[in-house]
Amino acid sequence: MEQGHYGHFARKATWLYAARTARPDLVWGPSEQRLPAYAIERYGYEKARRIGVMAAVGGKDKTKIRNATPPAFRDLLLAIARTATPSLEDMLA
Repeated sequence: MEQGHYGHFARKATWLYAARTARPDLVWGPSEQRLPAYAIERYGYEKARRIGVMAAVGGKDKTKIRNATPPAFRDLLLAIARTATPSLEDMLA
């Protein structure tokens, strides 16, 4: 799934593995490509797409922005985790 559906600046593809949980309806598939208009104008669509949306972010916080989890996605993951049921091995330990 992609965190872009839940508010991330970039598309940020993410693996999601959940066992013994109730899972709400999730948004699957690619999220919208968010390319700055000036990057498309300056470089053309293909190059702007290759360099990606993060290349257009200025400043020193690119890694922090890239690694961030949007609050909506965090809340979704926590809601899924709250429904987890322990396995028999967990209960016997």
